[in-house]
Amino acid sequence: MSLECVLLLECVLLQGYDDRLIKRVVDGVPSLSMVREWLFELLSLPQASLRAFAIQVYMRFSSTRFSSTNYCYQQNPRLVMGI
Repeated sequence: MSLECVLLLECVLLQGYDDRLIKRVVDGVPSLSMVREWLFELLSLPQASLRAFAIQVYMRFSSTRFSSTNYCYQQNPRLVMGI
């Protein structure tokens, strides 16, 4: 993971995982694979708001990064997450 990506995720942490930061995370991170572990970590936490934030980030990545030609990934998002 690049230093810029790490710093961006740290800023999100310090800002309290505000929903308004989702677009900045998606725009600032070049690929979903760079934040996959971070998303899994958020999904494993007991706070529903953090799990919801992780899901929203993933959905934003899916809607902006995967075109309709990539039909397989749109039909099975678990492939993208590597589950």
